[in-house]
Amino acid sequence: MKKLIIIASIICCLLTALFQYRNFYKVNNLVFTVWKSNKGCYITPYCFLGFSIPQKDYIHLSNNGNILIYMNKDSSFLIFDDCMTDSIECSLKTYNFHLIRRNDQSLETLHQWEAQIDSCKNKGLSYINIDVRNMKVDTRE
Repeated sequence: MKKLIIIASIICCLLTALFQYRNFYKVNNLVFTVWKSNKGCYITPYCFLGFSIPQKDYIHLSNNGNILIYMNKDSSFLIFDDCMTDSIECSLKTYNFHLIRRNDQSLETLHQWEAQIDSCKNKGLSYINIDVRNMKVDTRE
């Protein structure tokens, strides 16, 4: 009986550690999975429960990144990457997307980047904003 309790405790601890940084957020009937792992953060526009990294339809960025994803009316994504130093990988094969990087520190580029975000806000588009470092997520449907 004692061995059974120990084994059950170990399994519970392993499952808790495995799913500790995996969170799910629903935006416009899409369930986004945000999985912060030791290999970076994986964001999928579907409920992902796999044990290894996703093989299709994912966004990968560093654990220090910040990303803002707007959903257009045609189900395409506008992805705003605020990581000027880190790389981002978008492997979204079944989704149309446009990646907009803020990779220049000039004031003019910053104003253009912010104007594009303001345009999305003014259109009332749904979004998910993910601050990976602090695991702070904000959504609007």
